[in-house]
Amino acid sequence: MRWFSIFLLLFLSVQLYAQEVYSVDNPRVQKWYESAGQLIKERKFDEGISLYQKCLAKESTFVEAHWALASIFKNFGDLEISFYHLDQYYSVADKSGISAQKLIILAEQYFKQGFYVKAKACIDQFQLYQMP
Repeated sequence: MRWFSIFLLLFLSVQLYAQEVYSVDNPRVQKWYESAGQLIKERKFDEGISLYQKCLAKESTFVEAHWALASIFKNFGDLEISFYHLDQYYSVADKSGISAQKLIILAEQYFKQGFYVKAKACIDQFQLYQMP
């Protein structure tokens, strides 16, 4: 029982202090990204969006920032800007690293916008997740 408690304590401490892995290595940009997320949680949308855009101005291939902005603008009903960031996300993301859930969202949006080749590419990648 004592060993289990020690193992559980070590496991939880590693989980609590583990840092998220980002698509860019610049620690300053990563900090901006985290601050932007906090601002969005605090409902300071203009400031959060501005900080996400600052991330992209410095690191245009920061896929997490593109995805975050796509989600925010979709929630605000600005589907044109949302689609722009979804497309940028898909353009620069490592295709094999895109989650199944994101592939479905991307495929749906590409289909709605008439980008059928990209929609099919997302579905094809999604089907690779479904193979046993």
